[in-house]
Amino acid sequence: MQAKVDYDVGIVGGGPAGASLAAYLAKAGVKCVVFERELFPRPHVGESLVPSSTRVLRDLDFLPTMEENRFPHKFGAVWTASVDSKAYEHDWEGLAADSKADIDFRERDQPGVNQIYTYHVDRGKFDNLLLQHANALGADVYEGIAVREVDFAEPDYVDIRYSIGPRAASTRVRMVADATGRRTLLARQLDWRITDPVFDQYAVHTWFEGYDRKAMAYKDKLTDYIYVHFLPITNSWIWQIPITDSITSIGVVTQKKNFAKSRESREKFFWECIDSRPELAEALRAARQMRPLREEGDYSYASRQLAGDTFDIMDIAPTVLKYFGVPIPSDIDGKPVF
Repeated sequence: MQAKVDYDVGIVGGGPAGASLAAYLAKAGVKCVVFERELFPRPHVGESLVPSSTRVLRDLDFLPTMEENRFPHKFGAVWTASVDSKAYEHDWEGLAADSKADIDFRERDQPGVNQIYTYHVDRGKFDNLLLQHANALGADVYEGIAVREVDFAEPDYVDIRYSIGPRAASTRVRMVADATGRRTLLARQLDWRITDPVFDQYAVHTWFEGYDRKAMAYKDKLTDYIYVHFLPITNSWIWQIPITDSITSIGVVTQKKNFAKSRESREKFFWECIDSRPELAEALRAARQMRPLREEGDYSYASRQLAGDTFDIMDIAPTVLKYFGVPIPSDIDGKPVF
């Protein structure tokens, strides 16, 4: 006799991947639960979506919500570099002469993507809306619950263990999906996490209000594109992402070896990088910094194993959705969009 479980699927992490998986499962009538350790809304990086996400948002009937909340439309991307920069060698047509290049998403046909733009998002707002949407579709959602470990000792169910205040608690599920992002709950628990030796990157970032995006736009239509400004330091660059009409996210990304250890030296490093691109620096200094600098690191990694009979790690959707017979969204090459 099969053991009694509380849910078919337990999802650890309520960000876009966990919320999307929960919404797919709930729409298909699969009983699922999401455990999110933080209380939404909360700030987060990763504020610019890619066109393939349109398939997911459409499948989940979430595109109307994106439009109602007026997330900025993202029609393409721009790359810039200093004309005299020696840090990068390339043979990109159009970039060698003026150190600028841009692409429009409409230039590439992507089956299943029925609009020529995607979105820039305030992740606090976007993640909260998507998690609420999964809940409205029927997924149970618990915020402020930090999962401590997952017990695979029993063959018929998985035990997800967490604390509610001082009390230890657990939930039985048939399958567990790890959507904890770079926290990598299961990969760490099972000692499967592998650090990427090449993309050992860190970021320092904040928001600015009143930054004039025309400062780096060499065409009028490009003001609301995502920008990547290359720096005269190898493997280092600046992101520029519109959050609203007046708020812009700016982040410096570099190798760990360049990342200063103290908060004061990191702020100095941030502005030294900004100052290496004078037009950008002038416009940013005329704007208002809205938040203290935040730091992100250790976010490029792999796992020795991604899935098993009762679990799925990181690339969460395919195994779980396939198990329950739910259609899997895929990109132009047929790879899962998660």
